[in-house]
Amino acid sequence: MRLARLAFSKIAFPVIASQVFGVSGFLVSCGGLIEDGVPGTVPQSTLESEARVVVRRLTPEYEAEVFVCRTDGEPVSLGVVPVENYLSSVPVVSPDGRRVAVERAEGPVIVDLTTLQEVAVPGAGARLLGARWSPSGDRLAYLADGVPWLVSAEGGLAEALQIEVPPATPAGAFQYQGAEWSLDGQKVAFVTRGWGILTNRDGESPWIFSESMIGPYGSPWAVAFSPDGTTLAGLQSDPGGYTRTVLLLDIPGRAGKQLELEHYMLTGWASDSSGVTVMDVYIHTWFLPKNGSEPRDFGFAAQLSPKTPEVAMQGPGLPIEDLRDGSVRTLLPGSEVVSSLSWEAGGDVIWYGTAGGSGFLRASDGMPLGGFEAQTVQGIVSHDGWVVVVDPAAPYYYPGELLVWDLFGDDSVARIPWDSGGYPYIDPNRLRWLPGGRLAFLAADGTHIVRPDGSDDRVVCPFGDQIYQRQADTIDARF
Repeated sequence: MRLARLAFSKIAFPVIASQVFGVSGFLVSCGGLIEDGVPGTVPQSTLESEARVVVRRLTPEYEAEVFVCRTDGEPVSLGVVPVENYLSSVPVVSPDGRRVAVERAEGPVIVDLTTLQEVAVPGAGARLLGARWSPSGDRLAYLADGVPWLVSAEGGLAEALQIEVPPATPAGAFQYQGAEWSLDGQKVAFVTRGWGILTNRDGESPWIFSESMIGPYGSPWAVAFSPDGTTLAGLQSDPGGYTRTVLLLDIPGRAGKQLELEHYMLTGWASDSSGVTVMDVYIHTWFLPKNGSEPRDFGFAAQLSPKTPEVAMQGPGLPIEDLRDGSVRTLLPGSEVVSSLSWEAGGDVIWYGTAGGSGFLRASDGMPLGGFEAQTVQGIVSHDGWVVVVDPAAPYYYPGELLVWDLFGDDSVARIPWDSGGYPYIDPNRLRWLPGGRLAFLAADGTHIVRPDGSDDRVVCPFGDQIYQRQADTIDARF
């Protein structure tokens, strides 16, 4: 089986279908940088320019040891995660890939991935479950024994919010805890023991905005700020769990309204902050306008664009509705019935699947960018349009190749040797685009870092069973 060209698209791969639903909205973040016009090229004058990836090695004793794998030296151990916590607490990498917070037996620390210097995370009972870095990576929001804390990356700021939290539930009862930052990094919301707490980046004047917050069902977000930072969306439930509501909180006015909905997860804000999308228990996507207008049901697994206030829906022609005026456009002929879709590359591209195949389209005008001779294929797209897929010429569990190309570039495809080591499929925990434009992936011989043109393929760790490169509240676009 070989690479083939279809008349309507750049690239086509015969594949076996495998579907993964993406999550859209401003909450989506992914990708790396392409500099100097050469794929994956970064300056080589400083250690900062060298590629580094955080990986986990699970020992036979079920201890999880965390390592920094790097192109400029030997792997460096960051310590062993306590056995009782290794499933719930994962390394939290800053958005720029410069720092990682790691939970280990002697307490959590922040590690600078350039200098490998450490800063202790303060607070008795400090945990990284639900911890979040600010967008700029200069603050970490986390909880210590249910109390919200903020610490700066270098340790200069270490503040516990001056607030008395409710007591813990009985041992064994689950309590969601987490944090979320505004897009400008000036505000942070905490959820702990049912309370929703809002404060500024320095932990000043905390405000309890809800006493009935709950965790999400299948996504990392219990709360989400609008892009303009004026409104906070959150998931709530009454004490008996019989009535679920979505809270839309006007932050400047300190006033909120609740909309009853059998919600499942938050899936993102419209790019113009006009409303938020919520997936219900039937996997339908609802748009909740913040101006109080009637909520809209956009159907099964509809997807909100992270770039424009538009919703793409399943159905004939791939219909896309503009939330501003209600106009609808289609990117495919009406004979093409789309059964799955995902916004990619920051909203510039849509991946779609039909009974007759799948592919990429330019979101603005429907120009074909690549096609497959099946409904879906396993792969991942970077924010700036680089695509990597598993070569369909060989079954996933046999040695084969990863195929990499640029959706916005020419037709050239890089082939990178890949042996899964018997792993039945590849996912974002085993394949990641790194800051700087390189690709990291796990194979039978360890953790690889390679440039997207296929050059400089290095085994930087002779082991690895999971890659941590994006913080837990982001989902790399994938199809």
